[in-house]
Amino acid sequence: MAEIWREVLGVSQIGIHENFFDLGGHSLLAVRLFAQIEKRFGRRWPLATLFQLPTIAQFAATIEKVWSPKWSSLVAIKPDGSKPPFFCVHGLGGNVLEFSDLARHLDDDQPFYGLQSQGLDGKRPLLHSVEDMAAHYVKEMRELQPVGPYFIGGRSLGGAIAFEMARQLRAEDQEIALLALLDTYPAQPARLGQRLAGHAANLRGLSFSEKFGYVAHKARFAPRKIKGRIWRAIYDSLQKSGRTLPRVLESATEFNSLAAHRYHPQAYDGRVTLFWARDDLRASNDLVAGWRALAIGGIEVQEIPGTHLNIIKEPHVAELANKLTECLQRAGNSNWG
Repeated sequence: MAEIWREVLGVSQIGIHENFFDLGGHSLLAVRLFAQIEKRFGRRWPLATLFQLPTIAQFAATIEKVWSPKWSSLVAIKPDGSKPPFFCVHGLGGNVLEFSDLARHLDDDQPFYGLQSQGLDGKRPLLHSVEDMAAHYVKEMRELQPVGPYFIGGRSLGGAIAFEMARQLRAEDQEIALLALLDTYPAQPARLGQRLAGHAANLRGLSFSEKFGYVAHKARFAPRKIKGRIWRAIYDSLQKSGRTLPRVLESATEFNSLAAHRYHPQAYDGRVTLFWARDDLRASNDLVAGWRALAIGGIEVQEIPGTHLNIIKEPHVAELANKLTECLQRAGNSNWG
């Protein structure tokens, strides 16, 4: 086990009681680590297991005992602290390991819980709709905190799921103290003509170099979008014929993408706090106007340096944590006196 950890983390020496995250571990390295462990030991664990077993000694002990972690979508990333917990929903990939830096930068007294996709363990079914995901996460969250006020949020797709969670909680007369959307778009993808018009509007006013950067940034997402369309076409074809998707094609990323594609958000009678990644060379109008139309209680915009992909990574995550801390404190003061 130590050999695998040394290879993945790129260190020559490692103590069996040293913490994976303290050694520079992050979500991409965790994927490599778990792939090597599965190849070597023939067993598969969810990535969030690292929050429970962050050292070689702990992980090795579980292999010796043939231990399997209790599955839950609710992951205690930083459970200690006297403040009301903040619940943060996964992005497109379904994992919450990427929130480790954000949780670490928050106050020591601020509990932080992630909500990961059901089915990452390969045993439970993946959920197909944002509404079903929200209902499942609300259920697990309320087992820890039965009543509000609630402090919830999510990154990218997770923001849309958190928005739906807030709607469902309000329907049950529960109070939402803070709904934090970390660079989340407000609606399902627009039609081609609308998208082209939106890109044209975004490009106006940019310098030549900024226009080049904007187009290059958007082109990075083309392979992912093409793959998603092909997967959805296969899924829809199998659904119509009454057949199930082969296990080899089951993917949390694709099911989450399908859920986002089909989600039609309805109005929410509360307030939204949008954290906008300002370095993506795009107009903020798409995000702000969309959420303003859905959030009856109004919208607050917090600009964060970085792009959609790296605002939760160093060095930008520190600024995100500072702004989120301010919002949590303001919401906490008004709700908890």
